[in-house]
Amino acid sequence: MTYPRGAIAVTVELPDGRPLRFISTHFQHNLAEDRLAQATRINQLFAAEGDQVLTILAGDLNALPESEPMEVIHQRWTNTMNSPPAASAPSTDPHSRIDYILYRPAGSLKLLESAVLDEPTASDHFPVFAVFKLPAKPPAGDP
Repeated sequence: MTYPRGAIAVTVELPDGRPLRFISTHFQHNLAEDRLAQATRINQLFAAEGDQVLTILAGDLNALPESEPMEVIHQRWTNTMNSPPAASAPSTDPHSRIDYILYRPAGSLKLLESAVLDEPTASDHFPVFAVFKLPAKPPAGDP
């Protein structure tokens, strides 16, 4: 059985006027071909060639780091995942990394810290955490 899935995106304006987009999604858990299609569609919608909006993507992608959907995602996104990847699911005895925070364009944000938090109460997965530093806005006329 497959379930309707989607992504929600919001774009905020930074104090310096630049847009910053946040996306949350939850990929299909039981059909690999659906996850692959969802990864492809996320790239089409939010990571198209020429799209330079600072963007953070977070969610339960139900895909292991070495899986085909993550290979598709990594074509356009930088992963905040630690190495080796800490397990995020299930929260009772975590053994799989399927929850992620990613960003783009590459080099657009400085990752200061990332972790999977040992907090089993709030969800059936451990929360994933990242701290970024925004780069200074380039002077007018600079790319």
